[in-house]
Amino acid sequence: MSQPSLLEMPENVMLKITEAVGFPSIFTLRKTCHNYRNFIDDKTPNCNLTGVFIHVQPKRMYLYYKISGEKLRQQIVYIKHPDGCVVKHNAHEMFLRNEDFISLFFGDFELIIKHQKSTLEKFHFHSGCHEEEFQQYISLIFAKTMKILKSRPRPLKVKEFKINDCEQEHVMSILPFLDANLLTNISMEFDYVLFVVDETVMKFNEIMELPQWKNATNLDMSYLYVTEPVQAFFGFTRIVICKQSVTGNDLLSVKEKFLSPNNQTEEFSISYLDFVGDQILGDRIPADSGDQHWYYRTENNEKILKISNIIWTKTLTVSFMDKAHVPENALVFTLRKVCHDYRNFIDGKTPNINLTRLFINVDHNRIELYCGASNSKKDKQIYYNKHPGGCVISYNFHKREHFSMNVKNYNGRDYIMENEEILSVFLRDFGLVIKHQKTALERFYFNFGFLKNEEALHQFISLIFAKTQKILKSRPRPLKVKEFKMSAFRQEHVMSILPLLDANVLTDISMKHTRAYGAFEKNETIMKLNEIMELPQWKNAKNLEILHLFVTEPVQAFFGFTEVYIWKKSVSGNDLLSVKEKFLAPNNQTEEFSISYLDFVDGEMLGDCITDCFENQHWYYQTENKGKILTIHKINWCKVLTVSFIGRTDVPENAVVFALRKVCRNYRNFIDDLIPNINLTGIINHVYPHRIYLYYEISGKEKTLLFYKKHSDGCVVRHNGREHIMENEEYLSVFLRDFELIIKHQKSPLEQFHFLSGGLESDRDFQQYISSIFAKTKNILKSRPRPLKVKEFAMSAFRQEHVMSILPFLDANFLTNISMEHSDYATHGKNEFMVELNEVMALAQWKNATNLKIFLFHVTEPVENFFGFTKVSIWKKSVSGNDLFLIKEKFLSSNNQTEEFTIYYQDFVDGQTLGYCFSEGCGDGNWYYQTDHYNKILSISATEWVKMVFVSFIERTEVPENAVMLIQ
Repeated sequence: MSQPSLLEMPENVMLKITEAVGFPSIFTLRKTCHNYRNFIDDKTPNCNLTGVFIHVQPKRMYLYYKISGEKLRQQIVYIKHPDGCVVKHNAHEMFLRNEDFISLFFGDFELIIKHQKSTLEKFHFHSGCHEEEFQQYISLIFAKTMKILKSRPRPLKVKEFKINDCEQEHVMSILPFLDANLLTNISMEFDYVLFVVDETVMKFNEIMELPQWKNATNLDMSYLYVTEPVQAFFGFTRIVICKQSVTGNDLLSVKEKFLSPNNQTEEFSISYLDFVGDQILGDRIPADSGDQHWYYRTENNEKILKISNIIWTKTLTVSFMDKAHVPENALVFTLRKVCHDYRNFIDGKTPNINLTRLFINVDHNRIELYCGASNSKKDKQIYYNKHPGGCVISYNFHKREHFSMNVKNYNGRDYIMENEEILSVFLRDFGLVIKHQKTALERFYFNFGFLKNEEALHQFISLIFAKTQKILKSRPRPLKVKEFKMSAFRQEHVMSILPLLDANVLTDISMKHTRAYGAFEKNETIMKLNEIMELPQWKNAKNLEILHLFVTEPVQAFFGFTEVYIWKKSVSGNDLLSVKEKFLAPNNQTEEFSISYLDFVDGEMLGDCITDCFENQHWYYQTENKGKILTIHKINWCKVLTVSFIGRTDVPENAVVFALRKVCRNYRNFIDDLIPNINLTGIINHVYPHRIYLYYEISGKEKTLLFYKKHSDGCVVRHNGREHIMENEEYLSVFLRDFELIIKHQKSPLEQFHFLSGGLESDRDFQQYISSIFAKTKNILKSRPRPLKVKEFAMSAFRQEHVMSILPFLDANFLTNISMEHSDYATHGKNEFMVELNEVMALAQWKNATNLKIFLFHVTEPVENFFGFTKVSIWKKSVSGNDLFLIKEKFLSSNNQTEEFTIYYQDFVDGQTLGYCFSEGCGDGNWYYQTDHYNKILSISATEWVKMVFVSFIERTEVPENAVMLIQ
């Protein structure tokens, strides 16, 4: 007896079998015969998808679907073709003549929607173009989508609905036809670039009336400005919206919502353009980054409401947090305010408050007091702010009771002291601190400033110093301080405090102009020190720092300190000779002496110096201790001279130059005949107009510089701290002579050989100056009996002939890295140089190298010509999707050796040929392709802001969770 066919089985069995094979096999079976088609259309077996994602473009449609139990999405692409439509599904491609790609897409989409009975986890609809013609086209798409959704017997079950680049009418084509009882997440966003440029606004009046809106729990409306008040979004658990303007009143409403008994909202985020009226929120705690945070108590003692204003992203976020995560609170003089008897007891016995740090910052309308103890990592802060009604005190600790009769509780953390003046309130508290401080302060800082007018600042600050002096004088003994630092620009300011500190404890003194550096810069302020220098505090201290204040006393007046930093308008070589003699004296205790200066003269008195590549100068002197060297450094960019001791091993190593060769003629002939190997590992030439830098490197040692500079009488050569003027010598000839000797005697392989140039602004300048150097370099390299062994070669060039002057004479069996770049970035940007490489590409050196970098000039050859390298970086004017398709095929080929391929471009076109592009905003694009190795993914990334495409392999774990994996 023959077995029954599938169609002869009972309908319920057929339905179970059909649903079991899953999508897309259901649609394959549907095409086997009319009877099966009728059966499937009548019974509509469930296709059990968990995700449907639609991406609409003008000439193609992407339909991604995800099947339950599978990790990756599957892709169907419908592409417009002059003769019909191309459909790609996974690895299969079909051409359908005389078929419209939109009609084919909607035919399949309608079947999916008809057969989808289970709940979709995600349903996303994205349209990726904003041209006016496309907008008319997209309206037709939405109309057909609505018709399909309306045709279902019941709403489509969806948990997360996301739609991009839309208007309210587009949303209304889909959202009303989703099941309002299942929908939890709604997301609407617009293209980021258009959002920034056009400040896109969208209306929601119709959408907000839908039950889908009212029942959803999470709302994300990124890159779309809403005009509705914040209260309109209170029904959600988590909300992300954008508003052009947000006020403190808006956040008060959100705060009240969070603190209401029936609140269900957990997080409310608003991106904004303008934020005004934040003072209504009460005292804020600023972060180091400039961000602002407000904290409020709730009925739950362990739960705190936090409002954060993140400045760089312009985002306001309201949410709950644990009390343990609130910044540490401070302990102030609370016990003293309990009652009169306790106050009298404390004032009488003056218990020690054991502070280790005391910092004061004084500004015109604000005074800040920071107190720190040894058992506390963070300083406790009190802010005294000027207020129209008196003084506002802000604390960074828990809300507490304030017992003064004239104090009102103000916003949980601030207190208004009516009819009180901030200076009086501050000095009252400061007096208490000083009275109760008995142990030594590690640090005591008194800073003020931001007023650029010194006279006005002096009038303002003198009263504070006078009262501070009175408080310090009232102590029975001097205040014990180890490190004292203050803002000052007159001697009398320092004399208000310094004489009242314990001279036996004080070790460090620091004085600087106010935080308004511009005042010093404008006035070049000079401060007298004659009275201060007579104090025992000055004489006993070890370390001195005077910043942004010029002193007039001679350097010898500062010799009593261990470490000194001062500012002088003018410093001479004779001054430094005095400092040097002090350091070399038998009884010297000074370890470091630094001077910032405006002018430095007579440096030649110090003897020979070593000049580094930044034109800084260094002098080195032997001491009686052979392991200890005295050094003087002159750093030009910050105009600082520093004298100190260093270990002998820290002195730049002297390189062996061709000194023996110059001993006598016989030795010279011996060396030239036998050509001993000099064993260099690196040669780097930097050629500029009128000067040349030649760096050479010996294995295990730092690079050493030979410097050649044009001089009115000939040529200046610097090497190892010695400078020579070679009269009637041309600097280029001297350089080439030494370079030829180096090349002649170099037998072992060089790790690096660089020939770079700069400071040339035109092709003509380069040709006139550099071309002759390349010609002579070519002759030197050609004169060797065998090619120069080099592993890494880099050069400046913008013509093929430049490269051909050097590259053919390097050993092709050793060379691994080739790098070519334009000599001047600005010139490249102006002229956009194009370079042909046909001759270079024919060289064995090119063919054998593994890594290639071409920078700051555009190549004209197709990308295929660069496939022989392991790592490639090139510049091309224009890159197409087809170029990247070829690179992709190369990476996926069985014999591929390439690991990275980078292209910098001006124009990138036809990216759609690569398939679905995963975008994370800012115009960047990413494509991900499966390979034969499951955990190895091919990644193509296009980064818009640097205009760069990067192709490489990555681990599967590095692929974003919601990205689509394309099949080869």
